[in-house]
Amino acid sequence: MLDVYPGSLARGENTSTSDLLDYDSSSGQPFLTNNADLGKVSYGNPFPPSSWPLFDAYSWVSYALYVAPGATNPAAINAQATGYNTSLPTASSPIKPLVGVVTNPTISGVNFFSDQIGVGLTPTLKWSPPALGKATYYDVLVFQLSNDSGNTDTAKIASIRTAGTTLSIPQGLLASGFGYVFLIRPWYAPGTNFAKYPYVLGPTFAIADVMSGLVQP
Repeated sequence: MLDVYPGSLARGENTSTSDLLDYDSSSGQPFLTNNADLGKVSYGNPFPPSSWPLFDAYSWVSYALYVAPGATNPAAINAQATGYNTSLPTASSPIKPLVGVVTNPTISGVNFFSDQIGVGLTPTLKWSPPALGKATYYDVLVFQLSNDSGNTDTAKIASIRTAGTTLSIPQGLLASGFGYVFLIRPWYAPGTNFAKYPYVLGPTFAIADVMSGLVQP
């Protein structure tokens, strides 16, 4: 996607933007599974180039189905790989991911991607940095899954940001009888001060998610 921004991007994207060029497989265009060269593509830009800067964006969204303890019907939790970049692509430098997923994730020393029972109420998550790009910091999202008359209800109950690669879930967050899914999201946000402003983004940023199996305390 190629977008134009109405004003300065110094503080990141914080308002709606206009699409100048969009490739979206959900709208009937071919689904890309490998690198592809679309050749020269023409587009118009009716906005003032001196005050409305351009940026490109990519986004890949997927989901996994989970069944809460005692439920029979699953619910979906989404993961994504998304990036925004003010350095526009060229013939020799195409659009590509700015950061990859974390590597070697574990939950209290066990396989991050396998369903687990008995991880405790304060499990420790560990991971290694992405093999692609460099993470400025990490965001750990915690989803709680409950049984509602056979249906799985999902609720995001926490989002914890850290500059490290180890995180112990705080006491009081998890409870027995529920299922949980952890999502680890590296953030690439160059030029930002995470320690001072943990929720501030610049004009270029990217994320790439991994989701755990269903775990129970």
